[in-house]
Amino acid sequence: MHSTQKLCAVALFALAIQAASGEEHIVQAVIDHWQPQTTFAKPGDTIKFMNMTGHDTQSYDTMIPDGAKPWRSELGQTGFSVTLDKEGAYLFRCNPHVSMGMVGAVVVGDKSPPNLSKIEAEVANVKLAQNMVNRAVKKMKQELEQKGMK
Repeated sequence: MHSTQKLCAVALFALAIQAASGEEHIVQAVIDHWQPQTTFAKPGDTIKFMNMTGHDTQSYDTMIPDGAKPWRSELGQTGFSVTLDKEGAYLFRCNPHVSMGMVGAVVVGDKSPPNLSKIEAEVANVKLAQNMVNRAVKKMKQELEQKGMK
């Protein structure tokens, strides 16, 4: 193999690794809410939670796509990250501040989440801060509509 061919092969391999690793999206904990409240990502992207002093993040196990892995960070665990491979919507909360409205969503994929109706039905089963979870779902649906994904 000529040196030019080797160089091209190495460059293509590096690009493939970069493409396979996905993007990183930052979600900031800001007093009593997530910024952004709804994050849009592609399969394989990573969500990184920052500014987590006094906060944690935990997915709602029944409000993530079938087969997706739920998550829970430690309180104050800045830099906690989760890579999301399954298309659909993921709802999450900050346990100390959920009753103040600290509920967020990640939508993975470029179409309406296939688990959206399941999430809407599951809101009725939420025990703590149901109104705040419902508000986050409504906000996510508004953003989906604005992006033409609903």
